[in-house]
Amino acid sequence: MLLFINTLDSSKTELGLVREEKIDKLIFGINRNLSEKLLPQIKKLLKTRRVKLEDLSGIAVVQGPGSFMGIRTGVATANTLAYVLNIPISGIKQGKKIENLTKFSRNLKKSKIFIRPKYNQPPVITKSKKILF
Repeated sequence: MLLFINTLDSSKTELGLVREEKIDKLIFGINRNLSEKLLPQIKKLLKTRRVKLEDLSGIAVVQGPGSFMGIRTGVATANTLAYVLNIPISGIKQGKKIENLTKFSRNLKKSKIFIRPKYNQPPVITKSKKILF
């Protein structure tokens, strides 16, 4: 099963689960708080579809062009999930229809467009520190 993340639009975000020919979508509005809403919405999508994180076999994330902050948030989230779950990830261009991702889901192991994120260390996600002047 493939997790689809599209965070390019500054007013809404599209998430999806792609399994063979079936696609479950979740679209939610954002108001400059994407970084706070993205993971809870992914959790909501998985929970309502009775899917565990471990059931994911890959992640497809839209990588642009679009909102810099949206891209950064979506790609960082996708990379972190792929790293933690040890599953392949693929960046796709804006305008790619979620419906077209069914072939990626079916041929995930054979596809060369998916990669596993490689880091010298685990990703570090922390709250920003308050800067005092």
